Amino acid sequence: RSPRPPYALSVSNVLAAILSMLILGASPGGPGLVYIDPGHGGLNQGAVGPDGLLEKSLTMDISLRVETLLREAGLRTALSREDDSFVGLRERSRRANAAGAAVLLSIHVNSTPSSKPEGVEVYVLSEQVARKEGLQIVSREEGAAPSPLRSGLGAVMHGLHLAGSQRASVDLAHLVVGALAESTGAPSRGVRHASFAVLKEARMPAIVIEVGYLSNPNEAARLARAEYRQLIAGAIAGSVREWLQASESRRKAPRAASLSAP
Repeated sequence: RSPRPPYALSVSNVLAAILSMLILGASPGGPGLVYIDPGHGGLNQGAVGPDGLLEKSLTMDISLRVETLLREAGLRTALSREDDSFVGLRERSRRANAAGAAVLLSIHVNSTPSSKPEGVEVYVLSEQVARKEGLQIVSREEGAAPSPLRSGLGAVMHGLHLAGSQRASVDLAHLVVGALAESTGAPSRGVRHASFAVLKEARMPAIVIEVGYLSNPNEAARLARAEYRQLIAGAIAGSVREWLQASESRRKAPRAASLSAP
């Protein structure tokens, strides 16, 4: 029997490396861009806590702190907004996609009619939601009618990105929610699934981080303190660094294997 050509032994490894680079937005030179999305902004103020504490202001403050910590660690970052302006949900994800981001972090503060709930939680787009909606992308703000399905190559590529980034999103979500609970002492409400528009449009691992409940007076009082928000930022930034380092190691492994194959 004739021997298999040398390149045949490494095809699967090469494909794994390419898919990893597509999903993680990483370049051969190192980890990719961290795209930080401060929730709400402009006329969309989000939740309102005691004494007029606004979600849009808290998310901006925490996002800037996360950005500073990541940049100090040598990572590249970008923000969906840098001031009190409104950016549409689809536009936030589109900007992250256009920038070739490795990960999208959408930062929010929760609120409910009840003052009892408290704690931190992180949302990812569930596979069940993705299957149910197929490759449908919401064309308007949440609650509006979705756009028609993508067709052809665009639909296939979006489906590949969505499926490939799902596990990575879940891994990152667990790291973040665990670090937030440990750093702040807030109860962990775990990793949850939802069909947020900002998650459905993203072509990279993406999570929505809920850092607490403004409707809970005790938690709102903690969120009002700069030192508490710094703890939140530190937990998020540290988790992202850990996740990126692990992702980079996994990305390099198939490439190294393919180069060493006979």
